[in-house]
Amino acid sequence: MKPFPANARVCFLGDSITANGRYVALIADCYKKLFPDSGIRFFDCGTSGAGTKWLLDTFETDIASHRPTHVCITIGINDSWRDHLSHPRDAERYQVLLERYRNWEKNYREIIRRCRELGAEITLVSLPPYAEYQPGDSPVLPGAYALTVGYAAATKALALEYGCGFADLHAYMTEKMQTENIYAEDRVHPTPKGQLYMAEVILKSQGLAPVSGEEDAHICALQEKIAEYRRIAATEYLVINDESLSTQEKLSAVKKYLEEERWAQPNAMNFREIAELYLEIKPRQAELAAELDALLTA
Repeated sequence: MKPFPANARVCFLGDSITANGRYVALIADCYKKLFPDSGIRFFDCGTSGAGTKWLLDTFETDIASHRPTHVCITIGINDSWRDHLSHPRDAERYQVLLERYRNWEKNYREIIRRCRELGAEITLVSLPPYAEYQPGDSPVLPGAYALTVGYAAATKALALEYGCGFADLHAYMTEKMQTENIYAEDRVHPTPKGQLYMAEVILKSQGLAPVSGEEDAHICALQEKIAEYRRIAATEYLVINDESLSTQEKLSAVKKYLEEERWAQPNAMNFREIAELYLEIKPRQAELAAELDALLTA
């Protein structure tokens, strides 16, 4: 694949691994240093916790609104329902996992179709592997690595079928994790070094390589800004989960969520921090987007 051309508008679609922002920051930094006058604009469209359905639900507001000429898609780990591997190995478990895979493939095809309607060039990036044999702070999910192998192979097949670009992140990360610990304790989210390898595999597919390393101060600052901004999308998915609401209705829903302390209820995930931050930054979303755009513009 060729490097992004001058004045390209590049969207990175994904889940929390993309919303983390570091590999996007590394790619943007590379282009800014190698092609300082290219006018390329980068947009992180990752949403923590989300899968293909949420990408479709928010396609117009969170992706098409950027008028992308190029998109890079890395999605599947949440669609896979990997936690279901902790259930008994029976027909019901197999059927659930198969249904989730079919939904993922159906939604992925629709994402590709919509991106093509926009006229965007598409690069499919296979999801990173589950680090099944790495020590961590959560119970191991036996078979989760094999599950990601299946999704990675299917991503490659879709790229071939639709004539999209393809970056084999799964194979690249699998090789690297044989000798390095490149995952957080949950075995799902890459460390800063892992995010550097994510940037590497995408850039290498274009004949490029990162200019800065994972400890670079500018990269760290840029990643923090991306992650802060993408918490808006995370809250709207994890707490509200209704894209049809107006901004005021979303703010009211989050206020009610906090007032009723639903974040503290038994068997509920604690999203108090992101909900409180949402009330602070949502009213300034346009301002934050402009600041981030300026930082990400090559």
